[in-house]
Amino acid sequence: MEIDEANRADGEGREPEDEEPWWHPQWVPWAQSDGDAQIIDMRPGPDQGRLGMAYHDDCGVFEGGWPSLSAYLTEVAEVLEKGGAVGGTWVPYLTCDGELWWSLKDETELNGEPLTPAPAPAAAS
Repeated sequence: MEIDEANRADGEGREPEDEEPWWHPQWVPWAQSDGDAQIIDMRPGPDQGRLGMAYHDDCGVFEGGWPSLSAYLTEVAEVLEKGGAVGGTWVPYLTCDGELWWSLKDETELNGEPLTPAPAPAAAS
């Protein structure tokens, strides 16, 4: 009987060179949307703590991610305070009701209603 090393359930199988597995037991999911999970890589080594994505229909991806959760949250806080885009892609907007909505950089409408880039201009006193 042969064991398919590339598909072992214990996460110890061999992956093609430079390719992440579909899932690893030392990835910690911390956010999810539509079956895709944002993950923290807790495997030992110099990349421990980095952020990546585990897509429900693909392998894990760490390219273009942040080196840590704190680095990511720092960027989110700066974008919320000063404006801009997180990772050069995701922009915080305010809906017509004043709710926070994250969208791609050039998507300025939600259900036919305009989105206003956040942070909102300070009200004059």
